[in-house]
Amino acid sequence: MSLKKLVLPLIKSYKHYELYFLQRSLSKIWHLTRYQIPFFFRNKFFFRKELWQYNNFDYIPSLMLFKRSLIDLRTSNAYYSEIHVHGDLILNQMNRVIEILNYFCEDQFKELAEKN
Repeated sequence: MSLKKLVLPLIKSYKHYELYFLQRSLSKIWHLTRYQIPFFFRNKFFFRKELWQYNNFDYIPSLMLFKRSLIDLRTSNAYYSEIHVHGDLILNQMNRVIEILNYFCEDQFKELAEKN
């Protein structure tokens, strides 16, 4: 085979590569502006209290972030619970985890032990 026969299809397909690269770049820009930037601002607003209290030396704000994300997940799963077979079971387990995280965040173990 000659070198010309090997290189000529590559040169012809280079134009297709440019179009593919342009389309891919435009779709990435669209995805960034349509989805990622609005989700960034939504999350910043949604977690504003937890982000304000966050310290890298304390575990409580991390638990508060986790609890807040579970609250958001619970509301979205409550909306789609009829799709899942065990939707109510999952929501009850999420509620229990959120309750336990509340005990950790607010340090209510002493009151809970005295109540029982």
